Amino acid sequence: MNDDLESVVRKTAAFIGIQHERNIEKAVEMSSFEFMKGNQKKFADMHIARYRNEACGVPHDAVPNKVVTGSASKGRELMDDKTKEIIQGRWLEVVAKQAGFQDYNELRSAFQKNNN
Repeated sequence: MNDDLESVVRKTAAFIGIQHERNIEKAVEMSSFEFMKGNQKKFADMHIARYRNEACGVPHDAVPNKVVTGSASKGRELMDDKTKEIIQGRWLEVVAKQAGFQDYNELRSAFQKNNN
């Protein structure tokens, strides 16, 4: 997405039937790292954090900041090992059982292969 945000937003808009140009332009603007970094509280999900944390076995008071670096993969480097283990365990329980992908990179590679 970082490589061509506008193209991704336009493809998504077309897929869900949005054609209004101003709405698409606004979505591109509000999907940018700069916008999200400047409006971090809008992306905190504090109201759902306790449910997510309980389901994932994460401490109830953990509310991570989602807007950190603008990189989709940088979060892994910042995350502690216990949280990574919990996420991978849930991935194996849910995604691997349903779709057969053992991790996110495997899923992403399959999508990229299908889109080329």
